[in-house]
Amino acid sequence: MKNTARTLATLAALTAAATAHAQSNVTVYGLLDAGIDNASNATPGKGSMTRVTSGGMNTSRWGFRGNEDLGNGLKAVFNLEGGILLDTGASDGVLFKRQANVGLEGNFGRVVVGRSFTSVFDFVLPFDPMGYSPFYSWGTSAGATGPSKYGMTAAFDNLVKYTGTAGAFKFGATYGFGEQASGAADAAKVALASTFKAGPFALLATYEKVNGVTLPATGARDKTTAYHLGAMYTSGPLKIQAAMRDYKLVA
Repeated sequence: MKNTARTLATLAALTAAATAHAQSNVTVYGLLDAGIDNASNATPGKGSMTRVTSGGMNTSRWGFRGNEDLGNGLKAVFNLEGGILLDTGASDGVLFKRQANVGLEGNFGRVVVGRSFTSVFDFVLPFDPMGYSPFYSWGTSAGATGPSKYGMTAAFDNLVKYTGTAGAFKFGATYGFGEQASGAADAAKVALASTFKAGPFALLATYEKVNGVTLPATGARDKTTAYHLGAMYTSGPLKIQAAMRDYKLVA
């Protein structure tokens, strides 16, 4: 009985020590965006239509993110995030379509695997005055015709993503595995991004290549490349931003 009691006391002490050492944090968060708009010529041959819209300025979303201290400056991190259509309450497709990843964070930076926004998507955000509005963003909205109609690839499945800093530079790299038994590179995806900050000035440069894009018109498989360049000046509440993007279909 004494040995059993001593063992239980030891286990309890070890559990308490582990709990005190491994500080964990989980945050439940979300953003809801709904509005009422009026669309002219909503359908061919008919007049205007008044409707409730979800995600006019920002995509409505909900999610969980957290971390656990592993000691020596190392943390385990995770993020689960899904979209919601506020006008109907329906899920926006896959349950965790926006984020579903786990990884490690430390002095070396942050590495996650799973599904996540790309490095390009992460880095363009501060240079977008419309905050990635589905309708108004220069960085994510798609054109009506030509290569730009495909817009930015916001997130990759089956990815590894790294984010780090070095002095005034912040950089990120994302690789999405093709996961095909043969010709995996034909469906692989790459996103690279970097920013430089000096006082009130900031510069942005990104590159993205997506293989295996299915063209809606023909069903053919192709690939796209994309570049973003941006500059920003900040003085108190004032921000002056300028940016450009270039999307191309590559045969």
